[in-house]
Amino acid sequence: MIDSLLAPVRLPRRALESLDLLADAARRLGGLEDAVLGHLGSLDEQARSIGEDLAAAREQVESLHAHVALLDRTVTRIGEVVAQLDEHVAALDEAMPRLEHQVATTRQTVDGLKEELNDLAEHLPDPDGPGPIARAREAITGGQ
Repeated sequence: MIDSLLAPVRLPRRALESLDLLADAARRLGGLEDAVLGHLGSLDEQARSIGEDLAAAREQVESLHAHVALLDRTVTRIGEVVAQLDEHVAALDEAMPRLEHQVATTRQTVDGLKEELNDLAEHLPDPDGPGPIARAREAITGGQ
């Protein structure tokens, strides 16, 4: 029963203790709020930095797209040139037997002409001897 009589006296003390606890919690909450705001500021700076990095990366990727497009056109053109070269090589391969035959025929003709020139050279007068006019004079004058 005494407890029930003392309850009204204890009530203000409990209220004060509760207020004291609330004041402590409010003080700690202020410190936590500052820490959270500091972390949020840091996160905001990091997000801005990441955004800048992403923008730079985007520019580099766009630049790479342009280079890749140029390389693609270059490779396509090289492929076209290689296809043309393949056609030319095929034409040369096709013409080669005919050219080999023409070279062999020309060689035979040149060899035949060489033999004829050698035969003609044997019938020419001696280059160190008298010429045709000197021989004619000798024939007319009797060598005098």
